[in-house]
Amino acid sequence: MQIDLDKEIDYYNVDDDDNEEHNDNRDKSDTREPLPKLHNVKGERYLTVKEFNYAMNALDGKVNAIYKLYRYIRDQQQKSIQDTQNVAKSDVLSDDFWNRVYKNVAKKLILMSLYFSDIEYRKALETYLSKHAEHYIKNIGQNAWISLFSDKLLAEIKTKCRSRRNDFAASIRSAMFSVFGEQRLERIDNNSPSMKIAEWKQNQKTRNAFYELFKNHDILTKIGHSVFK
Repeated sequence: MQIDLDKEIDYYNVDDDDNEEHNDNRDKSDTREPLPKLHNVKGERYLTVKEFNYAMNALDGKVNAIYKLYRYIRDQQQKSIQDTQNVAKSDVLSDDFWNRVYKNVAKKLILMSLYFSDIEYRKALETYLSKHAEHYIKNIGQNAWISLFSDKLLAEIKTKCRSRRNDFAASIRSAMFSVFGEQRLERIDNNSPSMKIAEWKQNQKTRNAFYELFKNHDILTKIGHSVFK
């Protein structure tokens, strides 16, 4: 149910001097009691029983409007929590969820090593699921989980990790050429013909650069900072 909270609150926030004008302009279908006119006696303002009762009703209306807002926010929060719990307990996870799994697991694994065994991939996926969908493996059963991993998940996580390795290697190459500069290390495209790559590897300038790479820790630090910043 949609609640027009602004309308509820604004109705009771009309200044006393505007009561008469407010009554004239209000919607004819509005069944709430009209705002009472104030009584003035010899320049002084007195509050009649009717006005006092109206003031109490107005205050009660504001409290009710605030309570409705509180109930609405609480219900939305509970719905969000329930939706999260339903995902965690479900035995079917969406493609978007699995894509997040592959992405986050690969991102974490690449910082530990470049290559992993099938068991290490499975353990990494199980660790992630234990935090973000803790009932999933239990619901489908261990045998079904092993089959799902072997038939589908293993290939997917390997593909994602391979992509991460390629991105990682490209970042390292770019940082290495940038740190050394063209004068000390000639740039070469990774897609260059194999003969040209072989010539580049045998070039004395390339040999000197790689010798310095493993001897000078400052260069390694600069490259590492550029890659992991």
